[in-house]
Amino acid sequence: MTSAGPYVLDRQARGRADQIVDRLSADLRTAFPTMHGLSPSNSKYMRRLASAWPDRSSCLRLVGKIPWGHNQTLLDKLHAADLRE
Repeated sequence: MTSAGPYVLDRQARGRADQIVDRLSADLRTAFPTMHGLSPSNSKYMRRLASAWPDRSSCLRLVGKIPWGHNQTLLDKLHAADLRE
């Protein structure tokens, strides 16, 4: 699901950020009804993750090594880019 972040960032760049997160979340829940973690708040974290670590290849390797909740905590606490490296 990490690929949702770059998708949201792309839509945000086109000026549709306000509606895209809720719509993406609803579409994903419809497409994957048994999957958990597709809430609008998780989509916002995915967007923040994609923005904080734009190198997708290294980001995917790093994100997979710790639980999603830990990634959320890092995003909440590490605001400066140099702290996330």
